[in-house]
Amino acid sequence: MAIPSCILIIEDSVSLAMTFKAHLDGFGHTLLMAADGKTAYAMLRDHKVDCILLDLNLPDMEGLDLLEDVRGWPVPPSVVVISSNTSLATAERAVRGGAFDYLLKPFSEGRLVTTVENALANVSLKRELEMFRRTLQNGGFGDFIGHSVPMQALYRTLEAPAPRQVNALPQSKDAIETLAMAEQKYIENAIVVCGGNLQLAARKLGISPSTIYRKKESWQQAG
Repeated sequence: MAIPSCILIIEDSVSLAMTFKAHLDGFGHTLLMAADGKTAYAMLRDHKVDCILLDLNLPDMEGLDLLEDVRGWPVPPSVVVISSNTSLATAERAVRGGAFDYLLKPFSEGRLVTTVENALANVSLKRELEMFRRTLQNGGFGDFIGHSVPMQALYRTLEAPAPRQVNALPQSKDAIETLAMAEQKYIENAIVVCGGNLQLAARKLGISPSTIYRKKESWQQAG
């Protein structure tokens, strides 16, 4: 878990919440705690949460109801349900409701860390793919793809008249290289999500397979 993320622990038992927090300390993440649904919603409003550890039995609401609400968000955080309920029906309902995983108490520190690591990787990939999909809705700039906010800033740099300075050309070159690297990352992530199937990735991205093949050849030549 090298990339700092925000994790919300929703657990009404203070001792358990502190135990989970201790297990996840040391990875550089922002760790938030909420003992009930009301506090959890407030945390979710005030922070960009990447992963939720969700106890099902909260004092003011059912954890599954919160899970259902979060599921409807655009690219929601990954939710790991934590419960002592051994009912298979409850676990199936949680997974069908959008939970990334279901951890049955008690579980080991290693199991928790690994599950959260996978949940964070999952939501990161989904968000990058969603960002890439949005960039494709409005076309691209020249031979590049996308109109995301970061790319738009780069596009403005490329389109603006070059200032009469000695360092103007290097700035434009850096912008082009940054844009190309971002585009490569988005396309490669899409290919990973599609299991390495370039035809499927092309359909998901709304571009032709030949575009992906051409760009992959250019990356290999540049590498």
